[in-house]
Amino acid sequence: MSPLGENDAMAKGASGGRRLGCVAVGVVVVLSAVVLVRAFLLDGVSGALLACIVGEDTVYSARYSDRGFRTILPGMSEEQVRHALGEPLRVQELDPPYGAVWSYSKSAKKDNYRIRTVRFGEDGKVVTKTAEFWLD
Repeated sequence: MSPLGENDAMAKGASGGRRLGCVAVGVVVVLSAVVLVRAFLLDGVSGALLACIVGEDTVYSARYSDRGFRTILPGMSEEQVRHALGEPLRVQELDPPYGAVWSYSKSAKKDNYRIRTVRFGEDGKVVTKTAEFWLD
């Protein structure tokens, strides 16, 4: 093989490696964007799109904020949740052993809205929270 042929082969290999590197960078960027969008949108991409397309009429409790809602973790006390979000709009006591559900949002007209609830166990500690878009 002539020296020119070897250079051509090395150039082809280098360009293939560059393409592979670009694909890897693209994959990392896309995955990072997905993680950031999921972290930013409490209702997910589908909830955000539905709210834009069909509209919403969500009413939140006086001190509610998405930022505060993100801080709610399993095991937190009722007092800690009140400190982060204020008083809920509604408290629904559940039959034992299920505790209670605090609702921080509702629909103004029984229409499409963003659900924000915190469920407590019988011990008064957070079990789970719900953030989703309700389509009616």
